[in-house]
Amino acid sequence: MRESDVRRSFIVVIEIIRSYAHSQGHFNGIFHWRSNIHMCTWSVQIVGGDRSWVYSAVLFTALVSERSFEYGAGRLKCWRTIFWCGLRISDCNARFTVGSLTVVVVSLFIIQMSDTVVYPPNCQPITKCRNNAELIKCLKGLKDALSNAESNEEAGQPDRYSKLALLLVQPKLLDNANDDVRVLLACSIASLFRIFAPNSPIGDPATLKNVLLFLVRTLDGLSDASGPNYKYYYFLLEILSVVETLQLALELSDDSLVVLSCLIKTSLGIIEKRKTHDEVTQSILISMCSKLIQGVDQISDQVLDAIFFYLVPPQKLNNQESFRMARSLVQKNAAALGPAIKVVLAQGLTSGALANCKMTGNKCLHVLEEMNAIIPEIVAPLYDLLIPNLQSEDVGRRLSFVKVVGRLLAQTNSRIAEDVPDLWKAYISRYKDIDETVRTECVKQSLDILVNHPELRGQISDAVIQRLHDMNENIRIECVRLVFTLAKRRFEAVSEDLLANTAERIRDKKVRVRHEAIRVLSLLHRYVFTNEFTKSERSSVSIIFKNILNVYYQPFAEDRVLIERLLFSNLIPFKAVASDRMQILIDCVLSLDASAVRVIEEIFNKQSRMRTQLLKINESIASDFSEQESSIMAKKIDFIASFQPDPSKAAVLIRHFIDFLQSDKRTNDLLMEMLSCKQSTRESEGTLVEIIQRMRDKLPNDVSSFNQSILERCCPLTFDSEAVDQLVSKVFAVIQRAVLLPVGSRSDNNAKLLLKLMKIVERNYAVHFMADKPVKMLCKMLELDDQEIVEDVLDVLHDLLMNTKSKVENIPKSTVDAMIDTCVNIAKCGKLRAAKRAVKCLSLLLIEDIDGTAKITDIAEDAISHISIDDPRCSTAMMVLGACAQAFPETFKGRLKKIVSEDVVDIVLNDDINNINSTSLNMPSDELVVEEFDRSSHYSSIIAEMLNSENHGRKCLMKLRALKLITNYLVTMSKSIDDGITHLMLKTVRMLKELVTSHGSLFRSIYSVNDKGALRAVAGCCIIKLAEVPVFAKLIPVDDFLSLGYLIRVCLHWLN
Repeated sequence: MRESDVRRSFIVVIEIIRSYAHSQGHFNGIFHWRSNIHMCTWSVQIVGGDRSWVYSAVLFTALVSERSFEYGAGRLKCWRTIFWCGLRISDCNARFTVGSLTVVVVSLFIIQMSDTVVYPPNCQPITKCRNNAELIKCLKGLKDALSNAESNEEAGQPDRYSKLALLLVQPKLLDNANDDVRVLLACSIASLFRIFAPNSPIGDPATLKNVLLFLVRTLDGLSDASGPNYKYYYFLLEILSVVETLQLALELSDDSLVVLSCLIKTSLGIIEKRKTHDEVTQSILISMCSKLIQGVDQISDQVLDAIFFYLVPPQKLNNQESFRMARSLVQKNAAALGPAIKVVLAQGLTSGALANCKMTGNKCLHVLEEMNAIIPEIVAPLYDLLIPNLQSEDVGRRLSFVKVVGRLLAQTNSRIAEDVPDLWKAYISRYKDIDETVRTECVKQSLDILVNHPELRGQISDAVIQRLHDMNENIRIECVRLVFTLAKRRFEAVSEDLLANTAERIRDKKVRVRHEAIRVLSLLHRYVFTNEFTKSERSSVSIIFKNILNVYYQPFAEDRVLIERLLFSNLIPFKAVASDRMQILIDCVLSLDASAVRVIEEIFNKQSRMRTQLLKINESIASDFSEQESSIMAKKIDFIASFQPDPSKAAVLIRHFIDFLQSDKRTNDLLMEMLSCKQSTRESEGTLVEIIQRMRDKLPNDVSSFNQSILERCCPLTFDSEAVDQLVSKVFAVIQRAVLLPVGSRSDNNAKLLLKLMKIVERNYAVHFMADKPVKMLCKMLELDDQEIVEDVLDVLHDLLMNTKSKVENIPKSTVDAMIDTCVNIAKCGKLRAAKRAVKCLSLLLIEDIDGTAKITDIAEDAISHISIDDPRCSTAMMVLGACAQAFPETFKGRLKKIVSEDVVDIVLNDDINNINSTSLNMPSDELVVEEFDRSSHYSSIIAEMLNSENHGRKCLMKLRALKLITNYLVTMSKSIDDGITHLMLKTVRMLKELVTSHGSLFRSIYSVNDKGALRAVAGCCIIKLAEVPVFAKLIPVDDFLSLGYLIRVCLHWLN
C-alpha cells in the first residue's frame, strides 16, 4: 500500500471520530456518521485509494457507537452497519499489512479510553438504565455520593467527573418530564458545580445557559412544602445559594438577563403558590436574585416586567406574600433597578403603555403608584409628566390619571403637594371637571387625603363643600357618604363647615339625596354617641339631630315615615344599653329648640296612637266581633293608614295583615304581648323579629315589608321599666346639680326641657312610670328648693296620675303616703301654681270619702284664712281654692259660694292698688293669671305671652287672680247650676263688662297703663271663658259679648 493511501485513510478515521464526538448519544447520530463515511469513501475513490480502509473505519465506528445507545432501535442500526461493512470488506482485495492493523487497534484503544465516564464509588452508570424507575434509583445514589464528595480543588484533580458532568447535561436527561428525575438530576448537577467551583464543568455557553435555566425552573418545586421531594428541592436551593452557581450566568453576556428573568419569575411564583409563609426560603431567593441583579451590566425590560407583574393588581391583591417579596426585591436593589425603572416609566407615561413589558404593558399607572411607595426618590422626577395627562381632552385618560394622582397624594408620607405645587393645582382643579365621572372620582379620593394629610384638609374640605351643591345628585350623595366614612376613620378631619353643609342636604330638593342624607347622618349620630367620644365632639354633631327633626314638618310624607323609623334606630339607638340610651336622649334634647322638641312629642304621640289603635284591633280579633265592631275596626284601620304616604293603598295592605292575624293565633298573641308595653326592649325586639319572620313566610313581599314598617314604628323598642328608671334618675341628677349652682350661673332652661321630656315620655309610657322607683324620684324632686322645678314636677305627676289612676295600687302604700304628705305640704306652704297643682294631684290620689275630703277641706280652710288683699299669700290661696272646687265641686259648692261672692269680689272692687313700682313679692312675670285659663284657648295663650313681658304690682296681680277664681268657680259649678250660681254669673259678667268698657278705670286710685291693660285683658278672657259654657252662653247678652270689641282699639300694642 502506498504511503499516500495510508495518509488518506487516517484522515477518514479522524473525521469519523470527530463526527462521533460531536453527536454522541443522539439517536440519529448513526446517519450523520454514515453520511460522513460516504463522503470520505467518495474522496478516496477519486484519489484512487483502497476502499477497504474506509469500510474498516465504518466498522470500527459502528462498534463503538453501539455502546452509546440505550434503546434497541439504535443498536439494531449499528449492528446492521457492522454486518454491511463486513460484507463489503470481504468483497475487497484488501491487502492488510501489520502496520495498518496496528493503527486500527491503537486507535480503538485510544477512543475507548477517551470515552470512559468516571462515577463516584458505588454508583451505577446512568447509561445502563432502561426506564425512569432505574434512572431515579441511580440518580439518588449519585446525588448522595456527589453531595458528600470533596471539591476538585481539595482533591487536586481539576477534571474529575468532567465526563460525568457532560453526560448529565445531555438534552435527553434535561428534557425528562418526570419530577423525581428532574429534581435528583438538578441536585446532582448542582453538586458537580460545587465540586468544580470556582470553575465550571461546562464550557459551551449554550449548554451552560440551558443547564442554569433547568436548575432555576426545577426550584419551582419549592412551592409545595408538603411534597415528598421537598427536601431535595430545599437542598437544591441551599447549594445553589451557597455555591453561588447562578453567578455563572454573568459569563453568558445577554443570555444572563434570560436567566435572571427566569429566576425572578420562578422565585415570585414559588412564594405565590406556597400555602404557608417561609421567611428563610424567601430571604434565600431574594438574596440569589439580588446578587444576579447587581452583577449584570444592565436591566432589561423583561426583568422589570417579571417584577412589575407581582406589584400590580390582581396579583397584588390575590397574594400578599409575593407582593411583599417583589417590594423587598425592588427596595434592596434600588440602585441597580432605579435607572431602568425611571426610563421605562417615562416612556410609559408618554406613550400610555409599557411597550416591552408583555405582562404589565397596560398597567403603567399602577406600576408608577407602587414605585412611588417603594422608591419615591426614583420616580419623583416623573411627576411633571402627569400634569399634561390631567388636562387631557380624553375623559378616560383624564380619569385614569386623576385616580393615580389621588392615590399618590393620599399616601401617608407623600409630599407631592408641597414639592410639585403645579401638579397639586392641576389635581384640585379636577373637582370642577366638566365630566361627572371625574368629579365623582375626586370626591372618592378625598377620603384618604383628608385622613392622612391634615395640612390639606382645608382645601379638600372646601372642594367637597362645593360638590355638596353639585348639579348632579349622585355626586351630592357621594359627598354625604364621604363625610360619614371620614368621621368613622378620623372624626377630627370633619370640619364644622363640612358637617354643616352636609346637614343642609337634609333639605335637598331631590328625594334620593334627602333620604340618603337623613339615613347617613343618623348613622353618624349613632356612631358618635355609641362610641368613646368627648362631650365636645358629641355636641358638634347635635346639628344632625336638630336638622333631621326640623325637616319633619315639611310636606313630604315619605320623609316623616323615614324620620320616625330612624329616630328609634339611629338617633336614639334602641340597641344601646338603657343607661347609654337615656343619656343620649337627654344630651340630644338639651341641644334642641322648642320646635324640635315638639317634633319629638309629635312622633312619640303618633307612635302611641298607632300602638293603641293596633292593640284595639288585635283585641277585637281575639274576640268574636260583631258587624258593628267591624265598622269600628275599619275606622281604626283608616286611622293607622292616615299616617302613611298613600292612605288608600296602606289601608288595603293593613287589611291583608289583619286577615293574616285572624288566621294565625301565634302571631296575634305575639303582637298582643309586644303592644302591651309589658316586655323589656330586648324581649320586644325578639317578638318583633319573630312576627316579621312569620309574615315573610306567609304573606307577599309588598304586604310584609309595608306592615313591617308599621310594626317597627309601633314597637316599644326605646322605653321599658329599666329605661324609665334610668331616665328619671338621670333627670333628677341633672336638676339636682342645677339647683345647687348659684342663681346667676344655673341654666333653668335645661331643667324645663328635661321635665318637658319626662312629661312626653310619661304620656306615652305611663305604665312604666307607675312604679316605686320613678315615683320616689319624683317625690325627691318635689323636695328641691326651686319653685319652678317643683311646679313642673307636679305637672308631670298630675299627668301621670291622670293617665294611670287605676295603677296607683301597684305602688307600695308607704310611697303613696309619702307622696300625699308632700303634696299636702306644698298645697299649704307652696306658692301659686305649685300649690294649685299639688291640690290637683291630691284630688287624684284621694277619693271623695271621709279621709280624702278631710285632707282637702283642711287645705281649703287654710287657704280661706288668707283671703285678704293685705295677706302676702292671698294669690296662692285663691289658686288653691279654685283647685279644691274643681277637685270636689259638691263638697265646696256651698262653702265657697259665699267666699267668692263676698270676699273675692271685694278684692276685685277694692280701690287700694299699688302702682308698678310699689313693693311686691317679686313674683315672676310668667305667673300671671291669664296663663291659668284653659291651655287650649288661643286667646289666653296670646295674651299671656304678651303679659309675661310686663311687671305688675302685687295687689294688681291679686285682682287678676280674683277674677280668675270667680270665673273658674262659675265654670266648675255650671254642671249643678242653681239660682244662686246664675245670679252670681250675671253680676260677674256685668262687672267684667264695666272693666272692659271703662278702660280699667273703675277705681279712684291712680293706675299705670299696664295695670289697666292687664285688668281689661283678663276681664275679656273671663267673658270668653264663661261664654264657652253652654249653660251660661244663653244668659250672656249679645251687647255684653260685643263689648270685647273695645279691646281691639286700645293704645297698648301688646293688648291688640
